[in-house]
Amino acid sequence: MNGALHTSGQTNVDFPISRAALQVDGNHGFTIPVNIRGSGIFNFVAYAILNDQRRLLYNPVQLDMRYPRGVIEELTADRVVGWAIDPALPDNEVEIAIFIDNIRVTNKRRPASTTLLRQEVNDAWNVQGNHGFNIPLRIQGGKVHEVVSAKN
Repeated sequence: MNGALHTSGQTNVDFPISRAALQVDGNHGFTIPVNIRGSGIFNFVAYAILNDQRRLLYNPVQLDMRYPRGVIEELTADRVVGWAIDPALPDNEVEIAIFIDNIRVTNKRRPASTTLLRQEVNDAWNVQGNHGFNIPLRIQGGKVHEVVSAKN
């Protein structure tokens, strides 16, 4: 990762595309968990080292972690539920800004942030703290609305 060896492993996952393309049997895929903390752009390259020490390069992957991430998981006329994380401050709560039809409905008088513990988010992102939100809303029924959640 970013020019340094992160870890090594064995090909231990069935990868049918490789088997078909190379016309071979066996497991030729791999899964290697990578824990990333902090913000930035992270570059990943996976190599296969053959028995004769030749190195085969696989496609590099770039992960842009400079901006907050999140998901709206549920949206009803009376609430929005989801999670958010800011890689620059991964253990801190994140302020949530909700806009309905281009009007901000969360503000200083009605603040919203990630106040709920979401252990599965913490485990997936290797962080601590509260990253879940469940924000009350009042959306008029019978029309189509544009709802956006953002804060950076």
